[in-house]
Amino acid sequence: MWALAIYFYLNLPIIIPIHFNLKGEVDNYGNKYSILFMPLIATVIFFGITFLNKYPHVFNYMKKITSENAIQQYSIATKMLRLLKLSILLIFTIITVSMYLIGTGTIRTLSIWILPVILGLIFIPLAISISKSIKSQS
Repeated sequence: MWALAIYFYLNLPIIIPIHFNLKGEVDNYGNKYSILFMPLIATVIFFGITFLNKYPHVFNYMKKITSENAIQQYSIATKMLRLLKLSILLIFTIITVSMYLIGTGTIRTLSIWILPVILGLIFIPLAISISKSIKSQS
């Protein structure tokens, strides 16, 4: 992601799109330095989730944690965080590429599928993990 952002930065005009409305249209512009914020924010989130994932005993769970179910519940929770971390990185990459494509005039607006994909990348891993957690042994 950093390599993409740096490459894009070097090939972008001074002013680029930095915000989009729900229709995928650009509704705010900013300096091309803004494209470097995407990997920066993604990196902070990545390391934050990586750190948090080392302490599954501090998470909230759908079931009471006992000595019998702790390992299974912790495993489900840490796997969910790893999937969310991957999803977040994919989302930030999609947004970075979109900023570049619109900034260079390759496309005019975001595709209609971007919002459903982003929402799916967030909520599908959550739903699967919550379902597994509820169905697991007590």
